[in-house]
Amino acid sequence: MKRIILVCLISIASPYAMCATKKTTIKIGTTHRFSNFDPRFATSKINQSISELIHCKLFSYDRDSNLQRQVAKSDPKWRSELSFEIEINPDFKFNNGKKLKASDVAATYNSTISNQIYPKNSELNNIKSVTYKNNIIRFNLHKKDPFILYKMDLGIIPKDNITSEQIKIENTATCGPYYIKQQTLNTLVLEKNHHNNFNNIRNESIVFERQSKDKLVSGLEAGDYQLIIADLSNSDIQYIPQKKPGIKNFSYPSNSTVYLGFNLRNKHLNKKNNRKSISSLINKDEIISLIFDNKASRADQLFIKKSKFYSQPNIVGASNKKEISINKIVLNTNPEKENILIAKAIAKDLKSKDISSSVKPIEWGQFKKDIMKNRIDLWVLSINNIRSPKILYKLYHSSQIPPHGLNRSFYRNRNVDKLLDNLLSEVDLQKQVKIVDQIQNIIAEDQPYFYLVHKYNNHLGSNKLRGFEVQSDNNLRSLKNSYIQ
Repeated sequence: MKRIILVCLISIASPYAMCATKKTTIKIGTTHRFSNFDPRFATSKINQSISELIHCKLFSYDRDSNLQRQVAKSDPKWRSELSFEIEINPDFKFNNGKKLKASDVAATYNSTISNQIYPKNSELNNIKSVTYKNNIIRFNLHKKDPFILYKMDLGIIPKDNITSEQIKIENTATCGPYYIKQQTLNTLVLEKNHHNNFNNIRNESIVFERQSKDKLVSGLEAGDYQLIIADLSNSDIQYIPQKKPGIKNFSYPSNSTVYLGFNLRNKHLNKKNNRKSISSLINKDEIISLIFDNKASRADQLFIKKSKFYSQPNIVGASNKKEISINKIVLNTNPEKENILIAKAIAKDLKSKDISSSVKPIEWGQFKKDIMKNRIDLWVLSINNIRSPKILYKLYHSSQIPPHGLNRSFYRNRNVDKLLDNLLSEVDLQKQVKIVDQIQNIIAEDQPYFYLVHKYNNHLGSNKLRGFEVQSDNNLRSLKNSYIQ
C-alpha cells in the first residue's frame, strides 16, 4: 500500500507523469491555425473554443448554451434602465498568483469598448462605460438591453498588462484554468493554473498540434492524440470509428437549427393552411437517419431541448392536408452539402403530393438579393449559435423585415410584435421564459419557419478518453475535466 501511495505522489510532482492509469497530459490534433488569444481580438473558431481554458470571464455557458456565472458572483442588479451592477468573485487568481480585482474587469471592458479596431468592440458597443467600487462593477449602457449579458463572455486581462496594441497572451498572466506555456503557428501548450481552485481539473497540461486531417486520424489511431478537432464529414464520423476500433465519436446536439423558410409574399405560401400542409409532408426522421446517420435530433422549435427557453409548442395541424394549392415550387439553399441533401429530401416528400419542386443552391450574397426582390419562395438554411432569446426579435418582429433585419419570411403579427417588445424590456429570467413560451407557440401555429433538425457537434477521439463532453456551442471547456483511462 505504501508503495502505491509513493508512486502517485511522484506522479503528481511531475506534470507529464502518470498516476495509476490516468495521463496528466491531453494531446489534441487539429487542422485549424492558432491566432492571438488576446480576448479583444480572439474571434477565430479554434480560438473561441479554447479561450475558456485560458481566460476567466464574467459569464460563460453550460453544455446547453444556458448563461451561467463565472467571475460574476451575483446576477446583475439593475439600478436603472441604463445601468446594472455585478459583484465579482474575489477568489479568482491569475497564474502569477495575483488576485483578480474589479479594476482588472473594468479596465478590460473599457479598453475593448474604447477602440473600434477590436473585433469584440462591435458586440459590446452598447456599453457606454464601466466603473467599479470594491468588488462591485457597474455597467452603464447607451440603451436598455437585458440580453447584453450574452455578449459578456470576454476574457479578463490584468489591468497592468492592457495596452491599445494586440497583447501576446503567452507573455501575460491569465485567470482561466490554464495559461499559455508556449505558442507557435502549429503548436499550443497549456499548463495548469495552480493558483485557481477550479473543480475537478484532471490534467496538468493540454497540448494542441496542427496537422493535416489524414495525419490526425492516423495519429489518433496510433495513440499520439486523444482527440482531434477538424471539419469532419458525415462519412468520416460514420465510418472511421467502424474501421478503427480504438476511435469513437463524441457527439452532442448543437445550438444550430436547420429550418425551412416560407416567403409569405407568395400568394400560395401566404396561406397558413398551405404552409402547414407542406410541413406535414416532411419526414424529419428520414432526414436524420439518411443524411446525418442519426447524428441529429428533431427540432420542433428554435432552441434545443435543454435550453432554459425551450418549451414544447402547441401545434395545430392543417385543416385539410390533402388540398395544397401549389403545383410547382423552387427550393433554395446555400451550397453546404448537408443543406442541399435536406432540400432534396424535402423535394422528394413534396413530390408524394404532386408538388413538383427543384433544388437550387445559391451563394449567400445572391440569396439576400433574391429575397429582397421576391424571387425566393422556399429555402433551407441554418440559424447558428443560438443562445439569447433576442434572436426571436430579429427573426420575427415586423421592424426586422429586410433590409433592416433577419425577418426574411416578411412575417407580420401584431401580437408577436407586442410580445417581442415586452421581451426586450424584461430583465427577469422567469418572466422572459414565459414571454418566449407565448411567442414560440404563436410562431409554431403561424409557421413562417418550419424547424427541421438540430445538427450534432461531432469530434473523433480515443475510446480511452474520459470526462470529455461535447458542448452545444462546440467550446472545449470540458477538457479541463478530461483524462485518459
